[in-house]
Amino acid sequence: MSERNKSGLKRRADFVLPAIVIGLFAAASAQRIGAVPVPDDGDESMILQVPYEIMHHGKFAWPMYRFLGGGIDETWHSFRPVYYWLMTGFFKVFGWGLAQGRVFTLIGACLLLVFVYIVGRRLFDWRTGFIAVVALVCDPTFLERARMVRNEHVAMMFAMAAFYLYERAEEKENRKLFLASGVAAGAGVMTHTNVLYLLAAVLLLMLLRRGRRAISSLPLYLFSAGAVLAMAYEIISDLTDLANVALQYRGDRAHFNLFSIDGIWRSLSTEPNRYQRWFAGAEVFPLSSVSPTLLHVFQALIVAAVLYLLVTAVRRIRSGGAMADARVRIFIVTLVAVLFFALATGPKRKSVIYVVYLSPWFALCVGALGRDLLQRAKTLFYGRWRFVKIYRIATAVAVILATTAFALLLARQSRQYLRAVRDPNTASFEELKAALQSIVPDGVCPVSVLRPVVWLAFPESDRCYASIEGRMLDEVDIEGKEFALFTIGHKPEEWTKKPLEEYHVLGEARNTPYGDFVIYYLGVNSRYQSLVPTLYEFHGTQRGYRRIESEPQNLWSIPGSPE
Repeated sequence: MSERNKSGLKRRADFVLPAIVIGLFAAASAQRIGAVPVPDDGDESMILQVPYEIMHHGKFAWPMYRFLGGGIDETWHSFRPVYYWLMTGFFKVFGWGLAQGRVFTLIGACLLLVFVYIVGRRLFDWRTGFIAVVALVCDPTFLERARMVRNEHVAMMFAMAAFYLYERAEEKENRKLFLASGVAAGAGVMTHTNVLYLLAAVLLLMLLRRGRRAISSLPLYLFSAGAVLAMAYEIISDLTDLANVALQYRGDRAHFNLFSIDGIWRSLSTEPNRYQRWFAGAEVFPLSSVSPTLLHVFQALIVAAVLYLLVTAVRRIRSGGAMADARVRIFIVTLVAVLFFALATGPKRKSVIYVVYLSPWFALCVGALGRDLLQRAKTLFYGRWRFVKIYRIATAVAVILATTAFALLLARQSRQYLRAVRDPNTASFEELKAALQSIVPDGVCPVSVLRPVVWLAFPESDRCYASIEGRMLDEVDIEGKEFALFTIGHKPEEWTKKPLEEYHVLGEARNTPYGDFVIYYLGVNSRYQSLVPTLYEFHGTQRGYRRIESEPQNLWSIPGSPE
């Protein structure tokens, strides 16, 4: 091997450790990824339908929300076209399905970890990146969301790539890199609009670095042009069809209530809930099986790191040259991200899932703190003072004990999580799917009150299935038609002209992972109206169910499959 090749390998040897960590993360996360947990009660099915429509009907559409109007069942203004195009391309190669969708997310999570490492390595050194990667994989929320069909990890992968390219552009004063950074940031916004904060953060960094000169500087316009270029399709599409855009998003206060005084106040006042739920491990499956110790260690380090970087930023501002310090720049981006989510997403249901947009920046803050602590320890370790031997021994013992304790905690957390994921008694969506399909007769289309997950049991009914929400009620037209209405705990008069008790019950699915389904036939076909209702009783989060065809005394057990 030539000396040049040896030198190249030596320079890249620090990629080995993070590669091992990311590989182990991927291997653990892939365990039964298509089966556990069961699909969530909304987002996974909602996301999966769009590439299904592109692949089967050649339409970028969202027909399950057809009652919103605006031609959404033919053309949807999603604000996230890049995400759906990428996912569709992945499905065309590997096939469409829940498992494939989750693998797509997992790949995005692994690439995000790669970029987190690269950013930490570029701004500081390999230790910063490595600490940040390890901190992230210790967060069970990060791991769990990487196992679901969601766009946070892919969006953050673009955001982190955009920040890396921006830092490289400033370092090399390279125009092409400024443009590329803008394109990556725009692609992130078109994966999820929450990445808008990165556009603001990078523009703010430019202003702080250049002052007023930034307004007339080429880098600002190159970055902005790249972002606009990546978002051009959606911008032009929306501007040329504003009436339908308004219809498709009418009544959506959860996403479009930012600019009202009430919306801002509610966001700010409820923002602490996000961190409380994160601290409690909310949204993590299975919550009761995974120890939160490492999560709490990560969160404690975040508090220490943010305070440390705040003090560092204040000192550098006073002494001058603050923007030359990478710690200050990371702190600014983190602060912008935190403020953005406090203003924009505080009151949203399940807002803890958006921690994925924040945790990579938190992890880099922790990495910067860890690197500085290690650097300080190293300086003292090799210092010349009378107690140097005692210090070296104490330092070595402390490092060994801390590393051992961390390794044991991570091993325990991984073992707990894998044990729960591999549990053969975990509820199976395939069982529920089989039961629901047996209840709905051929020729009758399912619709549901909320709970879009029902569509995953009937994907072939995509051109008639609808998920009904309160904001759609004026347009809902299912009365007397060949529909099977799935309801869970809602007042009958809200969804049909007659009380639901006057409609024929096709069946029930009790104690499912989503609640108790009651399925009503809304049509007038006497053959369907005479069908004997079928009752399935499930075991919540546990596998197996039983079926009742007539009277309760005729119960008979089915260990895990329909009759």
